[in-house]
Amino acid sequence: MVHNKLNPAFLEKTRCVAGSQLVSSVWSKKFIRALEARPGIEVTPEPHARLLQNWCDACNRSKHPPKFDIRFTGKPYLLETLEPVYDDEDSIASDDVVDEEEGTDPLDRSNIDREGRRIADESTHFYVGKFCKAKATMAHTLIHWRFRLNEWVIDYLERKGVFSNAKILEREHWSVKKKTRYANEVVDEMQEKEIDRLWKDFNLNLKGAKQDGGE
Repeated sequence: MVHNKLNPAFLEKTRCVAGSQLVSSVWSKKFIRALEARPGIEVTPEPHARLLQNWCDACNRSKHPPKFDIRFTGKPYLLETLEPVYDDEDSIASDDVVDEEEGTDPLDRSNIDREGRRIADESTHFYVGKFCKAKATMAHTLIHWRFRLNEWVIDYLERKGVFSNAKILEREHWSVKKKTRYANEVVDEMQEKEIDRLWKDFNLNLKGAKQDGGE
């Protein structure tokens, strides 16, 4: 409901912009898959990275000396539900993995993306140049916007006490009509206080991405 209030088509819109204008065709598969699969990103200035190597891990160009350390974190998730691709208790067989590379490592469910492909684990450091860093951070923001929004909504509801044991027990006795009315009231309050701000932030990010992609 909250997502629809923001923009019914915004997931497709953001992924389209990120894919066509920000995800570079010269980036390595390893870098792209990690960027697209993991919802978290850590970017650290690394002034000494060029002492470790003289190329960018994203584009593999030696003329783009690395100046930043990027790590992609978090479990790969399903776009439809935003739930992890594999739960901790899920078993995974080699037949479930569709990958033509990196086939020697033991299977780890946290390193399999929604397409069934192996991806770099969370401890992988990508040393990148300033241009690839700028495009990658913006692309990551747009690709995972819906995931971040969902986390924000959950945090907002937790701060409001909606998920407290007392509130949950209270709602157990409500009719469907009353639950629906209550949910609408919560969304209206969010609309009044926060959703408009989030929508403005989203549009600023989208505008910035289009400008960067056109450079």
